[in-house]
Amino acid sequence: MTKSYQLILILFFIAFIVNSCSSGDDEMIPEIKEPEVQTFDALLGNKGGVHFSGQFSSNGNNISEAGFEYGEDSTFNAKSVILVEPTPENHLRYFLASGLDQNAQYYYRAFVKSSNKIYTGEPDSFISEGSIVPEIDSLSQEFTHLADTVKVFGRNFRDPNHETNLEMGYSLAEIISLNDTVIEFVVPTFMSNITNDVRVKIDDRVASYSEITLYKPTIEKIEPIVALIGDTLEVVGNHFDFANDRNKISFGRSTSTVIKSERKKIQVVVPFTLENVSDSITLRSQLQEVGYPVFFSLAKPKINSITPLNATFREEITIKGENFDYDKSRNKVYFGEVEAVITYADKNTLKVLVPDDLQESVEDIKVFAQLQSATFEDQFQLLPPEINFINKDIHAGQNISIEGKNFHPIFSRNKVTIEAIPVNVTSGNSEVLETKIPLGPFPRRKAKVKVSLLDIEVEYEVDLNIIDKWVMLSDSLPFRFRRGPNNTVVVNNEAYILAKEKDNFVDDKLFLWKFNSSDYSWEKINNEIPEHATVPSGILETNGDEIFYYTANNSNDFYKYVIEDNKWVKMSKFPGNRRDYSAHFTVGKDIFIGLGTDLKPYTPVNYTDFYKFNSQTNEWSQISELPLDIWGGRRRTGMASFVINDIAYLAGGADNTGDYDAWSYYPESDTWRQIADFPITNHEGVGFQLNDIGYVTGGAPVGGSRLNRSWVYLPSTDTWEEGDSIIEGRGWHFSFVLNGKAYIGGGDNDSGGSPLDNFYEFIP
Repeated sequence: MTKSYQLILILFFIAFIVNSCSSGDDEMIPEIKEPEVQTFDALLGNKGGVHFSGQFSSNGNNISEAGFEYGEDSTFNAKSVILVEPTPENHLRYFLASGLDQNAQYYYRAFVKSSNKIYTGEPDSFISEGSIVPEIDSLSQEFTHLADTVKVFGRNFRDPNHETNLEMGYSLAEIISLNDTVIEFVVPTFMSNITNDVRVKIDDRVASYSEITLYKPTIEKIEPIVALIGDTLEVVGNHFDFANDRNKISFGRSTSTVIKSERKKIQVVVPFTLENVSDSITLRSQLQEVGYPVFFSLAKPKINSITPLNATFREEITIKGENFDYDKSRNKVYFGEVEAVITYADKNTLKVLVPDDLQESVEDIKVFAQLQSATFEDQFQLLPPEINFINKDIHAGQNISIEGKNFHPIFSRNKVTIEAIPVNVTSGNSEVLETKIPLGPFPRRKAKVKVSLLDIEVEYEVDLNIIDKWVMLSDSLPFRFRRGPNNTVVVNNEAYILAKEKDNFVDDKLFLWKFNSSDYSWEKINNEIPEHATVPSGILETNGDEIFYYTANNSNDFYKYVIEDNKWVKMSKFPGNRRDYSAHFTVGKDIFIGLGTDLKPYTPVNYTDFYKFNSQTNEWSQISELPLDIWGGRRRTGMASFVINDIAYLAGGADNTGDYDAWSYYPESDTWRQIADFPITNHEGVGFQLNDIGYVTGGAPVGGSRLNRSWVYLPSTDTWEEGDSIIEGRGWHFSFVLNGKAYIGGGDNDSGGSPLDNFYEFIP
């Protein structure tokens, strides 16, 4: 009973409580209203933007969000939402600075959110005057470098509808971070000014700030300051650019290659295009140029040794030294004036091939490197060719092989003469030359074979026997020659003479004739001889390669004949007084003219002065006068001359019976020395040298007739000997030596007589 009773009481109590609660709710819970929202009129900002305002009443509802909606669509289908923190009085306020287009109509309304439901006020509209203008307050720094990062502080830097750009000067900068109050950007590398304004641009709104300046670079030292082309130098200083291509270092007008750049250090290569041995160094960085007070200099090359110093064509030689260029192309090695092929190069070693175009057998070796030259103290000597074997018995016109070594590998560069007659080399190499025996002349019935390379001439020790039954011999003169212009010259193994046509007595012009040694014929090769009026006392000379003509006219004109162009070119005038029948000779490339007498005045004027013409520079200079004895007489005209081993000899030209004296001239010391007296007081004779022996042919003693005699001078014993007869007496003739034989011709055999037209050959 007790437990049942207790259960009944409990159930009753619960029922009472439930019933009491139900009755109380109907009396206490009021009706809940929705939130109420008001939208106030928009207020345009003074510098753009718009002020939004509104108010709401929650009416007891929980408000989770509040703010404004706006857009250009009155239905708010396309809208932007701005969340705003309400004031304690439930006011809503917001200043919209950006995202507004000028003169556009916008709609906006306030809203609140409660229980995931949006409640809005009545919409309002306004005509926008655009977003607010950005403002710059300051920069993170006033000095900077290209590509540095700089911050701009201010406001209104962002606009959701427009891109924010930043400019330095006229250059657009890269923005790396951006919010409404801070812009972080990279200084442009392509600016044109050192000092620039900073501008923030949003659409057509611009904010400017003055100003930011690039640091000026400084150079403290450069090491090394003496180096080689291609070496690496280190430039130490400050405010350099980190990028190699924005640091420009110039050596004079040559720009170098920068290989490493740091703010305080640059590594640079000495440029290959350097123009000067010593030059200024300038740096252009941060759009500014600075110089270094000490000039950079290239180290001078030096040659320590050359091995071997005697070699043949295309043989490799090694040059040891210092300060060469490691690049073969930037070294030049010359044998004389001829460049050699470099096969290997480093800073201390050059390997080169003896060049095919060597001009002389003995040459200086010069190295050009680092824009400078170095010449080795000892000269290079070309190994002479050697002739080892030739078939001894041959016929004219027969092909022969010349066996030996050290010939030129280009067969046409080897010059072969057979009995002093040049022949063509048809094929060959450095050990064999193929050629042909000429048709003649061979008056000795023997032939001497010689091979010439440059200035080296070697001959086969065995004379070849011409086994033909008939041997050619001829002579002829198509011109008349008496007195001059004196004398015949030999250029490139061919003889030339100025003379008048033999049978032409109407035209008194001089013509240039060339002798053909293969058939003893003469060819007229030029009919435009300058100053061709008859001046028999003119002079024809040569430096071995070119022909020169002293006219002996009133203007002392002097000409050079260019064989390749077949024309005469006027050169520097003879500097002495005009004169007749001067003495003349050539040593090396220098032509010497002096002595003589001016026969035009009523009283002839005698001269003892002498002049030298440098055919390489076209310059005249006076040399020592011939020290003639005043008591023996100072007049010397038409002296015979010859040159042996670069020593000139003069004899004859006598004017009285006491003029026996003869002389030698040493060009290196510019001195005259008297040699043994000439056997007679000769004048009108002609000289030549053959095999290092001097010859004087013909002429006449003072007061005597033309002689058929000749005299020989031996320099080794300083003696004159009687030579072979020249068959006919003659004077004022010409002579020359060609191919180991001497020739004389022309002249006359009686004073005032007709010129002779015969021609003689002399084989010693």
